[in-house]
Amino acid sequence: MEKEIKQIALSLKGIEESLRTLAEDTKAKKELDIEIMNKINEFESSLIDLKNDPFGLNKRD
Repeated sequence: MEKEIKQIALSLKGIEESLRTLAEDTKAKKELDIEIMNKINEFESSLIDLKNDPFGLNKRD
């Protein structure tokens, strides 16, 4: 009986570690997705600016 309890405890610890790793990976992926979307939005904005004023003649500094 004690052996089975130790095996269950060991299994639960392995599951806990796997879930922790999965949560960390999910969080990192979400942060990367946000960063990628921000870069895409910046790129899109740059393309729109380039389309509207290809040579930058309308910009006033």
